[in-house]
Amino acid sequence: MAATGNQVQGKGVEDITNYHQSSLRYCNIGNIHTMRSSMEKLAELTLPCDTNPAYKKSNSSKFLKEVSSSPTSDYNWLTGLDETGWLTHIRLVLSASAAMARCLVTGVSVLCHCSDGWDRTAQVCAISQLLLDPFFRSLRGFAVLIEKDWLSFGHKFQDRCGHGTPLGALSPSADQERSPIFVQWLDVVHQLLIQFPTDFGFSEALLVFLADHVNSCLFGSFLGNCERERARIKTSELTRSIWDYVFSHEAQFANPHYQSRSDPLFPSLSPKRMVLWERYFCRWDGTAHPYPVDVVEGRPDTAWRDNWGDGTTLDSSSSSKLPEKQDDAAGEEERRMKLRQCLVTLLERQEKEGIEALLDELEGKEGVVPSLLAALQPNDNVKTMNGSDDRVVASLTVNGTTKPGETLQAVITEGGGSGGGGS
Repeated sequence: MAATGNQVQGKGVEDITNYHQSSLRYCNIGNIHTMRSSMEKLAELTLPCDTNPAYKKSNSSKFLKEVSSSPTSDYNWLTGLDETGWLTHIRLVLSASAAMARCLVTGVSVLCHCSDGWDRTAQVCAISQLLLDPFFRSLRGFAVLIEKDWLSFGHKFQDRCGHGTPLGALSPSADQERSPIFVQWLDVVHQLLIQFPTDFGFSEALLVFLADHVNSCLFGSFLGNCERERARIKTSELTRSIWDYVFSHEAQFANPHYQSRSDPLFPSLSPKRMVLWERYFCRWDGTAHPYPVDVVEGRPDTAWRDNWGDGTTLDSSSSSKLPEKQDDAAGEEERRMKLRQCLVTLLERQEKEGIEALLDELEGKEGVVPSLLAALQPNDNVKTMNGSDDRVVASLTVNGTTKPGETLQAVITEGGGSGGGGS
């Protein structure tokens, strides 16, 4: 179909008579418009109707209302999922990739290309490399694969994700360039993780994290359409790479059951093995989660018996919160430094309420306050709370470590001396 369309537009197509001892295979993977339409239908089906902005304007909203109200909604759900065509597209990408991998294993050279070379080509070639090379199945190898086949080879992330365009401001022509090609590829990788749970050094949490942040623009890795554009806007200088975060939180994304092996992977291509990526598409639907923990353990029903939320959000712990206690010496030193930085910041800003809040968190923890005060080194360049240049005076009241109504004062002088006194 795509080849016929290219011919109509005056573009070329291979004449197999010019290629001796070669065969031509069309993989029938849909174009970006087909994938965009399929994703829209899937989003309408999986997002709760009362929170889905597409529900009211969608042509399929009548069907969705029937899905939510019908006593046989389970059956309608499966029918609706099939009508999106999403799993069929996933299977076609995986099938083409497996066919390429089998050719390469037997020593047959393969030339793979789609209409332009930056969408379906990237999907199929990257998956085939995952099947063949165990390096790319490691956490760091997976990062290399994405940097190589998706970023360096010019997948149009800006056009496909609509980066830089205000919400609702897309022209019809610009909207036609949007398509979830990279997220679809991550879904194919998810299918491999399901079939080969111990062969990948990363977990599903990494896939969800990447799927979220390819659209969030919190990192510069996926900005622009090519390396030239990223160099022009200086993403390496002005933004943070998503891999900086991933590799500084490896435990969050690593597969604890990983066992590297050199054998190629050949997945089942049966439609029965293609499953919906629930952790990505169904996480906003409470009915899709297992029962809440309070059913068994009596806890508030804010936590579910799954870990769908792990790895999808950044580590946004506030500097004003007390770090978790570490048992080892290195952890204790790191904790002391965090406390020191926290208090110095509060003193600089003269935030009395912040200091009191910090001390409230320290309440009942023996030895914490002396440790905190000792962590304040005399070379801290902080603004003074009383206008003096030679000392910092902080009035601190701590329940449990001082007598009721008594005020604990810490005076840190530039010369390194400290003492107590009345305020």
